[in-house]
Amino acid sequence: MSIRPKLNNKEIAVFWSLEPPRGGRDGAPRSISDLAGAAFPKKGTSHATKGNSWVRNSLRKLVKLGLVKGKGKRSGEYFRPASSVEAARGIEGAVGA
Repeated sequence: MSIRPKLNNKEIAVFWSLEPPRGGRDGAPRSISDLAGAAFPKKGTSHATKGNSWVRNSLRKLVKLGLVKGKGKRSGEYFRPASSVEAARGIEGAVGA
């Protein structure tokens, strides 16, 4: 019996705010503030706002599950790798990825 990961509403919003991979290529990278603006437009995009905090917290789980990768060591940009399509199978909330 395996445990299927489940994404909460904030993690789903962040995941779908990232450009999906196309044709075996990674999606385009986006900064945390860009993701905050796309996923939570009413919560703000600066480092001190809830939207930005929600994105950072959501990215931790998405990176751990292999659905999202960081662009560089400290770039602050994240993207959906081509491998995320396969990784998303069986994860509730990422259906259709």
